[in-house]
Amino acid sequence: MREIAITFASYYHKEQSRKYTGEKYIVHPIAVADAIESGLKELGFDPTYIEKFTIPAILHDVLEDTTGTYQQITEIFYGDVAEIVLELTDVFTKDRYPCFNRSTRKNLENCRIMNVSFEAKIIKFCDIMDNVISITEHDKGFAVNYIAEKEQQINMMKYGTYFNYTQNSEQKIFDYFYDKCKTILEDCKKML
Repeated sequence: MREIAITFASYYHKEQSRKYTGEKYIVHPIAVADAIESGLKELGFDPTYIEKFTIPAILHDVLEDTTGTYQQITEIFYGDVAEIVLELTDVFTKDRYPCFNRSTRKNLENCRIMNVSFEAKIIKFCDIMDNVISITEHDKGFAVNYIAEKEQQINMMKYGTYFNYTQNSEQKIFDYFYDKCKTILEDCKKML
């Protein structure tokens, strides 16, 4: 299923490249999926469980940044994957809300993301980690604002309504990725 997700995402991201490096865009969603897989393996989870996270991670920017559709994701994968990808798609964008400044849009997005599913939050942590490393390396001026926005976002995610996990393993996973993301944000801040 992973290879199908990579093929699907590669097709839709084919005209895109990473802002600072010029690499094909697909390297980012794959890096996000790899970070999740590595962490979950370290925590002792099996490949079937890990796939619940890695497939939507590979697809996480398709709805937001391409012409790929929710319906296509549902048809090729399954409804849970499409729902997680939809949760990870920014709602409060500049195109949709041109009258709001960046700060207002990010605050509204943070309020929205604090209530997404457990799986979406784990993917979002890894998305932030991959992005902040690249931004800090290539655009220190923007990194100052980005890090502050993401510190606020991960803290809001931590205290969102889904914080009462149904299983102890979910709490363990959440804490692992939250702590890792927080550490990377702090390390990047020190590099500025």
